Amino acid sequence: AAAAAAAAAAAAATSISSGGTPGITSASCSDTRAHDPRESRSGGGDGGACGDTDVGTRRGSGKLCSSGLAAAAAVSSPMCMSNALRNLSQPWTAQFVYNLAVAYKLREFIHRHQPAMGHASLMDVPAALNTWTVQEIDEGMPRLFGFRDRAEYYETASSLQYIPHVDTPTLLLVSTDDPFLGVLPEPECAANPMTLLAQTKFGGHVAFVQGHVWPLGPAFMDDAVLEFFEATLTYLHARAHPCEPTIKAKL
Repeated sequence: AAAAAAAAAAAAATSISSGGTPGITSASCSDTRAHDPRESRSGGGDGGACGDTDVGTRRGSGKLCSSGLAAAAAVSSPMCMSNALRNLSQPWTAQFVYNLAVAYKLREFIHRHQPAMGHASLMDVPAALNTWTVQEIDEGMPRLFGFRDRAEYYETASSLQYIPHVDTPTLLLVSTDDPFLGVLPEPECAANPMTLLAQTKFGGHVAFVQGHVWPLGPAFMDDAVLEFFEATLTYLHARAHPCEPTIKAKL
């Protein structure tokens, strides 16, 4: 898997430098597109919208690496939080078990920092300690960090809307069995030649374990990211000045 990702990275870097449109996929996305935020911008009962690319203040400059970075990588980035939490809310599924496990760890965190959270008076701490799911905890916790409500937090934290504005060569490594993915960003990555979507069938959330000693084997995401960086430096930055606006998307 690491070798395949590395080969794709090299091909993508070459494609970027020549104005092509990189992007690789390998598995069906029917499960993660059960509720595609591009078709309905409403987050429904979970609140929040995803896929709204009208964020002009964050729009890229059109120059290669105006961020000052030579390359970047995002591993298991949640693309649509409201969609992900909707999937995690389905009872009698593996995703729901994951929901309960994450909520348990959040309750531990709240209990450990209960004095500080209670003093802020922005969250009903006793109520949060009696919840069972992430959604219930998120009813109050986002306000501690300056968000109006859960819907605003989910919308801001979803990565999908920012992809069109990326102007640094970026690898997005995702797995279709990641319960936090929400939706596959295929159209967004295909339209932005600065992004490479590397999609695997298995890998979970920030796991991507390989070898025959699962789950104790090494994570191939480390190899894939480092080899993407190496390919970008070799095939892209060695050919073009990093500040010249020489890259155009071929739509």
